Amino acid sequence: PERAEKEARLQAVLADPQATLIAVDECDVCLLATVRAMWQRVKTQVRLPTPGQNAKLGVFGGLNLRTGDWHYQISLHKRSSDFTAFLSGLVSAYAAGTIYVILDNVSIHHSKATLKWLSAHPRLHLVYLPTYSGHQLNPVEKVWWQLKRTIAANRNFRDLAQLEGALHACLSALRPDALLRL
Repeated sequence: PERAEKEARLQAVLADPQATLIAVDECDVCLLATVRAMWQRVKTQVRLPTPGQNAKLGVFGGLNLRTGDWHYQISLHKRSSDFTAFLSGLVSAYAAGTIYVILDNVSIHHSKATLKWLSAHPRLHLVYLPTYSGHQLNPVEKVWWQLKRTIAANRNFRDLAQLEGALHACLSALRPDALLRL
């Protein structure tokens, strides 16, 4: 029901030539493989063991829509405190001017802790995308597709440290020009 209002707000924010625009999203990446289709030689089928309990890391990512700069934070959880820590990093990275953070409507983006943090940081404004449109309007979703295709598809990790190392290697290799094409 708020779609038109949210789209109008998004258009107004995108039209502000002075503001910093950051598209933000979060995802989970697991120790155990995400099984995907893949080419294999005949009679050499890859076996993916599924030992023990699965574990995961949360990843917060933000893409500057003007410069292509990529910001990310890896966390054990995706809680309000983790989200506000990520936002603190954005405020530090962009020391002056208005920062608009474009994101979906997940609960940590509206929590009491997040709203309290936002009241203490008036330069940063959250701009919510229309419900169920994040996969179409947020380019960070495409970063997650690439990330999961690169490090999670048909691949297991020994432990969270190995998974975190793979995440850092993949996410730090992202280049602004490629990100802006998303």
